[in-house]
Amino acid sequence: MQRAQVGSNSIVMRLFFVPNALTAGRLPEAESAHAARVLRLHEGDEIYVTDGEGVFYQCVLSSVSARICTYQIQKILPQEKIWRGRIHLAIAPTKMSNRMEWLAEKATEVGFDELSLLECRYSERRKLPAERLDKIVTSATKQSLKAWKPRVNEICKFEKFIEQTNKGKRYIAHCYSELPRNDFYEKLKESDPQEEVMVMIGPEGDFSEKEVEEAIDKGFCPISLGKSRLRTETAGLFAVMMANLVKRVGMLVAAVMILLLSACSENDCAVCVPKDSPLVGTADLAQAGGGMLGKWLLRTLPINDSGLDLDSRMWFFKTYDGLLGLCAAIENEDDLRATINKIKEKGRVGDVEDRRGCHWTMIDNAWLAAFDDSRLLMMGPVLVSNRNLLENRMLHLLKQDEKKSFKASKLYERLEDAKGSINMLANLSALPEDLAAPLMLGAAAKTKMEDVWLETSMQMHESWLEAKGKKFSMKPAVEKSLRASDDIMRPIQGRYMTAIEADMPFAMLLNVNGEAFLPLLQRNEALQGLIAGANAAIDMNNIIKSMDGDVLMCGNSNEKNVSICAELAHSKWLQDVDYWKSSCPKGGRIDDVGPQAYIYHDGNQSFYFGVTADGQFVSGPSEQSALQLTKEASKPLPAWVQKNVKGAKMLIIANIEKGLPLPMSHLVLEL
Repeated sequence: MQRAQVGSNSIVMRLFFVPNALTAGRLPEAESAHAARVLRLHEGDEIYVTDGEGVFYQCVLSSVSARICTYQIQKILPQEKIWRGRIHLAIAPTKMSNRMEWLAEKATEVGFDELSLLECRYSERRKLPAERLDKIVTSATKQSLKAWKPRVNEICKFEKFIEQTNKGKRYIAHCYSELPRNDFYEKLKESDPQEEVMVMIGPEGDFSEKEVEEAIDKGFCPISLGKSRLRTETAGLFAVMMANLVKRVGMLVAAVMILLLSACSENDCAVCVPKDSPLVGTADLAQAGGGMLGKWLLRTLPINDSGLDLDSRMWFFKTYDGLLGLCAAIENEDDLRATINKIKEKGRVGDVEDRRGCHWTMIDNAWLAAFDDSRLLMMGPVLVSNRNLLENRMLHLLKQDEKKSFKASKLYERLEDAKGSINMLANLSALPEDLAAPLMLGAAAKTKMEDVWLETSMQMHESWLEAKGKKFSMKPAVEKSLRASDDIMRPIQGRYMTAIEADMPFAMLLNVNGEAFLPLLQRNEALQGLIAGANAAIDMNNIIKSMDGDVLMCGNSNEKNVSICAELAHSKWLQDVDYWKSSCPKGGRIDDVGPQAYIYHDGNQSFYFGVTADGQFVSGPSEQSALQLTKEASKPLPAWVQKNVKGAKMLIIANIEKGLPLPMSHLVLEL
C-alpha cells in the first residue's frame, strides 16, 4: 500500500474511485469486488474515495460484500493540484493502441487535466474508444494518489477541434523546418502559469503542412519539442511533463523525468501472449527475482548490457499444448546480438538466420528464439524437426492483433496491476497434478481444474521459489465455495516445520478442525485417492474428524506414497480398532506393532497408523516413514521458509526441478 500526504498526516491510503462520491454512498461494483475479495476489507475499515474533482473523502465502510460496499463520510479533504492552471493534451492516436494506453497512464501519473483525441489527415488510427483510456486514467489516478482525474474526450476531426478550442495558450508541435517553430520551453516560461496550456501532437506521419498552417491561422503557436525525433506517444508525454514542470508549485521529482526514457514495449510483449494461455506471468528484470530469470534466459550471462530493456517486464506463458514461451523487450539490438554470440561460444546457440522480418536461432537445440529491434520471443521445448511449425506459430504471435492476445483477456488487469518481482496467473489444469490436486481443496463438488485459477506473487531465494497467493474462479458458484473454505482453513502454527526434509518431493501443511475439514476433503477426489487404500480397512474419516491443529502430509503424491502427522483433539477411534481387525477385506489383516500402533497389510500394500505417546496421529507406508515426521529433519528447510510461513492457511512445498526447465529446484507456495 502506498503512502501519501493528506493534510499534515501521513496515511496509508486505500483509495477508490466513485463518481459523485459525496452523495453516492456506495462503491461501484468493480471497486466493491476489489475491496471485498482482493483487499478483504471489513465493516468498520477506513477507506478513502475520490470522484476526481479535487477532494479526498475519508470514509468508514458500513457494509461489505463483493457486489456492494457502502460507506459513510467522516472527513472532507480538499486537495490542491501540484501544478497551476490547466494542462490539455490533444493527440492523434497511434496505430498501436497500447502506446496510447501507456501515454494515458504515464501522463496521469505526472499530472494533467484533459486528453483529447484527434483525427488528422495522416492518422493511421481513426477510431479509439475513449472508455478504455478513461479506465486506464482512473486506475493511474488511484495509483498515483491524485484527487484530480483527467477528462478523456472522444476522437474529434482536426478541423472541428481547432474551431472549438479557444482557451488559454494553444500550441501545435510539428517537424517541418520550412514552417515557423518556437522553442516550447521558452514559450512556456513567457506565459502566465495560471493560464490553460493546450498542446496538439500529430500522428506518426506528423500533421500535414496545411493542417499546421490552418492551426496557426486560428491562433495556435507553432513549436518544436527539441532536436530529437520523438515517437508520437513520447512527444505527448514530453509536452505534458514540460508544461507540468513550468506550472509546478514545487519541482518535479527526478523519477518522473525518467519516464521520458521508458518505452511501452512492456505492453507490446503482452500482445505476444496467446489470449487463452492457461499460465501467464511477468518478471521485473530490474528486481532480484526477475533478474535471476533473465540471467537464466541468457544462459547464466549477466543481464546488464545484454541488450534487454530492464525497465520493462518480461512476460512468460504456457500454451494449452504444453509449450513454454518468454517475451522480453529489447533496448539495444546490437548488444543483444553480442550477448547471443557469447552464448554461442559456449556451444549452446546456433547461427542467427535473418528471414521473414526477424532474426532466428536455436538455443540448446530445444528453444527457438526470434527477435527484431523491439522484442525477443522464445518458445519450446521443440524438436528440430518441428521447427518450421513453431516458427509459423511464433510469427503469428509477434504480429497478432491486440484483441486476440492476452491483453484482451478478463485476467489481464490482474497481472497489469501486480507489483511483485515475479507474478503469475495459472489455471490449475496447467500445473503438475501433485501440485494442482491439493489446490482444489474448497472447490464445490464436481468442479473441474479448468474452473480454478491460482494468482501468485513470487520471489527467488537462490534455487527456491517463494510464492504467495490465492485461488479464485471466474464462475460465481465455484468462487463462492472457495471463499467459504477460507473460514475453515486456519493459520498454521508451525509445529511440523522442522520435520520436513528439504529434499522431500512433496509436503503440505494445514491447520484444521477435522469435523469442518472432512467435507472439503471428501469433495477432493485426488486427495481422497491418497487415503483410499487405508480407508478400505480402517475408518479414516473418523480419524480425520478427531484432528484439531496442524496437519502435515509428506511423500510422493504421484505414487500415493504419503505419510501423515496431525495434532488430535481426541483418539476415541482407537476403541474401534478391534472391530477394524475383524472386518478387514479378504486377504488383509491388522497387526499390533506397539502401544496404540498398528500396521495393515494385504500382500499388495502396507499401511502403518497409530497415536504417539504425546497424542499425535501418525501414518505412512512404514513405521519408519510415519514416525520420522515427529522428529527433526536431517536436511531441514531453509531458515527463511520456517520463519516466513507461520500464519499461512496452506503451505505446499514441491520439488519442481524436473517439472520445469527453469533455474529453480523447489516451490514454496503460501496461501
